[in-house]
Amino acid sequence: MDGPFLALVILALPFVLLFVITSRARRAQREQLQLQYRVQAGQEVMTTSGLFARVVGVEEDVVVLETSPGQRSRWDRRAVARILDPSGVPEPEGSVPGGPGPADGQTENRSPASPRSGDARSGGTIPGGAEAPQDEPPSSATPPPGN
Repeated sequence: MDGPFLALVILALPFVLLFVITSRARRAQREQLQLQYRVQAGQEVMTTSGLFARVVGVEEDVVVLETSPGQRSRWDRRAVARILDPSGVPEPEGSVPGGPGPADGQTENRSPASPRSGDARSGGTIPGGAEAPQDEPPSSATPPPGN
């Protein structure tokens, strides 16, 4: 009696695991689709390519995003990966909007369009304390190398 039952369990286990995995994937896909159709004008979003922008228009399957004043582009609605909360910080996966934040209680509060303090383009400091290089034109006071 144990032999046939054990064989049945061993054969059924992969199907159970496959069902669990696909049901989670379907649920995640359904939640992503619902998120993409909740997008409204005025919301801050992050696209699947990492672009942060404000939604200025919503059409059938197209959203119009503004990355900076006057800079608008049309995106397929499916490109929206996250709707950001009002502080400009994306909500963690699986979190409840307005619920508790990260475990350490610290969040980065910055505008999506502003560079981070550690961004080399901002001329700020690089994590670790080093100064980021400034974009400066070459000085005409130094002779070219090799002369």
